[in-house]
Amino acid sequence: MTFAELLDRAEKRFGAGAVLDLSRDVVVSLTCPSCGAATAPAGRVLGGVRERDAACPACGAHRIVDVTASVTRGGAMDLSWTPAQVGLPPFDLIVARRGLDAQEGWLFDGDAPRVLGELHP
Repeated sequence: MTFAELLDRAEKRFGAGAVLDLSRDVVVSLTCPSCGAATAPAGRVLGGVRERDAACPACGAHRIVDVTASVTRGGAMDLSWTPAQVGLPPFDLIVARRGLDAQEGWLFDGDAPRVLGELHP
């Protein structure tokens, strides 16, 4: 399921302006301030990006790492990405909300049989 599909569900539940809050930061792009090399989309959790990944392939300088922990329409996150694609683990929790008063946590356990194998009931 893509972030666009998840956001659609959040908007059906809470209305326009719904947001998805992730459990961890996701790197959405890497940009070199030194040589001006084009911004490269990353789409990985911050913990999955190593220092060598931050090096600009054109000049070797450290690139600026742009992160987000929220998904919105028109935001930094590529809505075609999936939680698994960016490195969110199985059984992760994403909070769908609108403002601070209307929210609910969504547990992603659809992979339980694959992840747990024989331990799955």
